[in-house]
Amino acid sequence: MSIMPFLDLFRLYIRNASSHQTTILNIGGKNRSDLKISGFDNIGDSDFCLYEKIFLTSYKEKCLEVLVKRYFVSEIEIGSGIEVEPKIRLKTLLKEYLSINRQICNPERGLEFYFWDDMIDGAVIINSFIVVRFSQINKRGGYKVLTIETNSRCSELVESIATDTVKSTMTNLKLMYAEKGKCRATIAFYKLIKWWNDKLNSTQH
Repeated sequence: MSIMPFLDLFRLYIRNASSHQTTILNIGGKNRSDLKISGFDNIGDSDFCLYEKIFLTSYKEKCLEVLVKRYFVSEIEIGSGIEVEPKIRLKTLLKEYLSINRQICNPERGLEFYFWDDMIDGAVIINSFIVVRFSQINKRGGYKVLTIETNSRCSELVESIATDTVKSTMTNLKLMYAEKGKCRATIAFYKLIKWWNDKLNSTQH
C-alpha cells in the first residue's frame, strides 16, 4: 500500500507537532480498531501495545519502504514513529526543516543535537517534541536517519519519553561551537558540522 511522498510525511510530522495535534500520525486510522481493520500487526498485550505496518513511499523517484509504528496504552495513543529503508541522509531532513522555517534567522533554533561519545550515533530533537535518530552506517559516509519518533500528549506518565530518553543517554552539543578535536571522531560528524556551519554563515550574509 502506498502513502504520501516521504518528505510530505516529514512535513506532516513537523506541522502536527507545531499545531499541538493529539495524534501526530493518522496513517491507518485514529484508534486501535481502525488500525486492526487497516491490517496493522499488533505487538504487545491489551495494556501496552504497538501497531505497525509497512507502506511504500517515494523520494526522488525512488521507492522506499516505511515502517509506521503507533504506540498505545489501553485506548490512548502515546506516540508514533517511522523507519525508512533504504536509509535517508540526515542532511536531507535538516534541509527540509530549514525550508519549512525560512523565517528563522538562527537555523539552530528549534533543533537540539545529541551524540554518543564516539559520535557514531546521535539524535536531533526538533521543536522539543520530535526525535530523529541517526547513525554513521559506513565509515566513509555521512549520517543516515534510523527512526523518527514523537513524544506523547495524551499521558503524563510518558509525556516526554522520546526526548527524555535522548537527553538522559547522550550529550548535547551545539554544532556551531563544536570542537575541532571532535571532528576526528567520525567522518560523518566532520561532514555534518562543516555543512551546518556553512548554513549558519550563509544566513549571516
